[in-house]
Amino acid sequence: MREVTLIVTDLYLGDGPAARTDTSVPRLAGFETLLGRGVVREHGEWREWSCRRVALPVAGRIPVAPIARLTHARDRSAAQYWLAQCIHLEARVDRVYASVSPPPPFTPDEWREIEQGFNQSFGATGQSLVGGSGDQACLASTAVMDADTTDPVRVRGSDIHAGLPSGPGADGLKRLMTEIQMWLHDHPVNMRREERGVDTVNALWIWGGGRLPERGAAVTLPALFGADAFLSGLWQLKGGAPLPLPVSLDAIDLATNPLVVVALESTPGSSQTSAQALVALERDWFAPAIAALRRGQLARVQLHANDRLHSLGRSGLWRLWRQRRPWFEALT
Repeated sequence: MREVTLIVTDLYLGDGPAARTDTSVPRLAGFETLLGRGVVREHGEWREWSCRRVALPVAGRIPVAPIARLTHARDRSAAQYWLAQCIHLEARVDRVYASVSPPPPFTPDEWREIEQGFNQSFGATGQSLVGGSGDQACLASTAVMDADTTDPVRVRGSDIHAGLPSGPGADGLKRLMTEIQMWLHDHPVNMRREERGVDTVNALWIWGGGRLPERGAAVTLPALFGADAFLSGLWQLKGGAPLPLPVSLDAIDLATNPLVVVALESTPGSSQTSAQALVALERDWFAPAIAALRRGQLARVQLHANDRLHSLGRSGLWRLWRQRRPWFEALT
């Protein structure tokens, strides 16, 4: 059976990210067909589904950071690894909000300066930054911090309070995040960004900590397309290798790759609006998936978005009694 699973890794609707789904976003016919005529097979975070799909035994919280770290390093020298995500926080009256649009990531030169300064300032506490690239680095910790954390994309545009760490080690982790925020406040990198008119990275969101799990039983892996660090590391842990994201679904040879997982992002690029980013996903992935179903090239399309796995087979296309609703209503 030929099957494609599309994972929109950063599309969460709620108090904050829903700011990206206002009436300026156009209707998306392919997306709405997948949502409206598909069946919700399960509820849950896409990383949980991914671990089950590749038979990775993970009990409790998923160690996102050490799995993602496999994309560029394989050592297990630290007691724990965490992700340190670049964000921009805004103080409003009595609340602190995360910016809807993430700040431009640090350049390689900025990361080198940030890492060197951080490791000098925080090294004595057993914390160090390593592998900074794009919008995130790894925080290596010699001590174990027992805390539940939240993917920062879930707090974009919203009050961060509900997304702060919880659990036995939460206080220490929150204290570290506050100290990092104060350290970044007048850091030379941010001062130069302000002079250039570039949004500062005034906080690092620490999340996804843990140790690398054992790889578990061997399993036949679907072909993975995309650059999501967690999925790429997960496939490498299971002995596979991710492939670059092609320009569209039509560029994938479905005869050679009968089982496919594609990691997509709805976050707009530097030259895009939110609406343009979603229109591009519709044009390149959602609409072609529906077309491939109709042509019989696919037996099923799965869509993971907003903590729901929607599944649509060819017969589901004839559920004409299910009227398409605006996608942002169908997702909530």
